[in-house]
Amino acid sequence: MPAPTCSQCKRNFDVARLLGTLRGYSTLTDSGTAPCPNCGVELEFRVRPGTLEMGYTYWAGSFHFAPVESFAVSHLRVTRHPLGFEIDGTVVRAPSEP
Repeated sequence: MPAPTCSQCKRNFDVARLLGTLRGYSTLTDSGTAPCPNCGVELEFRVRPGTLEMGYTYWAGSFHFAPVESFAVSHLRVTRHPLGFEIDGTVVRAPSEP
């Protein structure tokens, strides 16, 4: 699989930089939002074991995340943590949901 790429600027980005600027996280869809490290456009994503899925959320009676592209990132793992969640051994405090 290719390296993660921004859908807006079409440039590859570093996954750690993306996850380090997490702006929001939804436990309903297990997806998050963060700005592209290159152009700053807001990206929606979901972390799966060994995979970063880029896509969007939509409402169809309840929120859903629809992946558009998947990128292999072998070291990615998600584990629930009392403060939020853990990605690749780093605890990320999940921003509050409205």
